[in-house]
Amino acid sequence: EGALADQQAGRLDEAEQAYRQALSQDPKAFVAHVNLGVVLHDQGRLEDAAESFDNALAINPDVAEVHYGLGLVLQDRDEKADAEAAFRRAVEINPDYSEALNGLAIALEKQGHWEQAAATFERALTADPGFAEAHNNLGNVLQDLGKSDEAVASYRKAIDIKPDYAEAY
Repeated sequence: EGALADQQAGRLDEAEQAYRQALSQDPKAFVAHVNLGVVLHDQGRLEDAAESFDNALAINPDVAEVHYGLGLVLQDRDEKADAEAAFRRAVEINPDYSEALNGLAIALEKQGHWEQAAATFERALTADPGFAEAHNNLGNVLQDLGKSDEAVASYRKAIDIKPDYAEAY
């Protein structure tokens, strides 16, 4: 519990040390691998973060949140196709996982698959209509598709939900 408190308080070095200590005592500690992956990602240590998420998936491959975390790391490493695969696996496990759908749509967008990205952002918004970031991201893709009026409507929804959401302005 100390490690999680350190992590939540932004004491990432202390959290990392505690998770590594837990793993030295129990190398199969699934939650420690996952949380260590999150800490390492937050520190920008993408290679190490990917390894931690892979270690967690070797223990239990059926947890959508771990595939999502790995997808975020792969996206930050600009590994578009691998990020897409990780987000797809998260969505296979949990079809209504709005954050994973958003991540998948971003991966599709980065690969130039704008129609698929738009449809996937819409799936994310069906799962969570109050997801301001997905409304904004949908607006960006609609803009890329030349659908300016629809894009403006998406940006407005993002701002209605989260008035301080600067990216939508």
